[in-house]
Formats: sequence, structure tokens, C-alpha cells
Amino acid sequence: MQDERPDETPDGPSALSIVGWWELRRILYNIILLLSLQIALGILNATVTNLLPGEDVIEPFAMAFLLLLANAFYTVGWVVDITVEPRGRLGPKLFQWGTIFSIGVVMLPPMVSTLTYLAGQ
Repeated sequence: MQDERPDETPDGPSALSIVGWWELRRILYNIILLLSLQIALGILNATVTNLLPGEDVIEPFAMAFLLLLANAFYTVGWVVDITVEPRGRLGPKLFQWGTIFSIGVVMLPPMVSTLTYLAGQ
């Protein structure tokens, strides 16, 4: 997806076009987040060995909450983009860093679990 906004003017893009720019990328963000979550769950399943039969590595409601929370913070991205830099130049960097941060948050439990698993051997 291209980073520049189509309605760029000397005054910058409109608030509505900034929101549109972000919302077009929300699908990509959610795909990246879901793939990261799949990888995280795979790592957790491989490293968590002390579960009783019928227990989950992570509660399904916790996963749903994580996705909802991540999307709430995603919305903060375009709010900050509009209010802090109304000329719209902050959006691409906010999107990039926010996505990297979200992947890091999703991957934190498997990293801790892996370190715990390795320390126990």
C-alpha cells in the first residue's frame, strides 16, 4: 500500500482522508496480528509442558480480548495522526511502529515461556 495520501494539499490531507488511510490498513494490521498470534500459540504449545488434560495454554477469551484491545490502540493511531500532525506525515511511521509493537506484545508470552522452558532443562 502506498504511503502518500491521494488528496495531499499544501494544508495537508483532511481528517476524513487520514481516517480512511488508516482504516484501509486495518485489514493488513489484523492479518499480521492474527499470523503473529498463530505463531505465538504454536511456540506456547511447544514450550508449555505442565498442562493438565483439558487445560488451554491461553484462554480463548484472553485471545479475543487481546485482538479487541489491539484494535482499540490501532484507532488511537489515527487520532494521534490527526491531532499531533494534522498535515498527515506521521501516519506511515505510526502504522509501522504500532504494528511492530503489537507483534512484540503478542510474542512476549512465548518468549517468556521459552526462556522458562530452557531454564528448567
